[in-house]
Amino acid sequence: MILRSALQYSMNVTFSIECDRPVSVVGDFNGWDPFEHPLTRDDAGRCVATLELDPGTYRFRYLADNADFFDDPQADRIVDNGLGGTHSVLVVEVDSGPATAPDATAEEAQSFLDPAGSISSDE
Repeated sequence: MILRSALQYSMNVTFSIECDRPVSVVGDFNGWDPFEHPLTRDDAGRCVATLELDPGTYRFRYLADNADFFDDPQADRIVDNGLGGTHSVLVVEVDSGPATAPDATAEEAQSFLDPAGSISSDE
C-alpha cells in the first residue's frame, strides 16, 4: 500500500506492506541503497517507511532479506526494467497552487503587473 500526503512543495509517501522478514524500500530516491530506508513495524503490525519526495517519477522495489526483490501492486504502474524483471513506478505530483499568495488581494496581485499585463520588476 502506498499512502500520500501532500506538503507545500513535496509529498510524504508512506510505503506499507505486510511482512514477516526484514524489508527495505529501494529506488531512484535513495540510489537503490538497501540500508537507507528499512521498513519498521507499526502499531498495526505492518512494515512501513515514510519518505519525503520531491515531484518526479521514481522507480522502486521492495527488497526482503537483502536478496528477494518484489514490486508493489498498488504502484502507479509496473514497467520492464530492461534486465528481465520489473520495477514499480511512483509518480509524485504536487499542486503548486495559485500564482499569487492565497491571502493576496486582487489589487496586491495587480500591483505586480504592468499595464500590458506582464510581470513587472521593482527595479
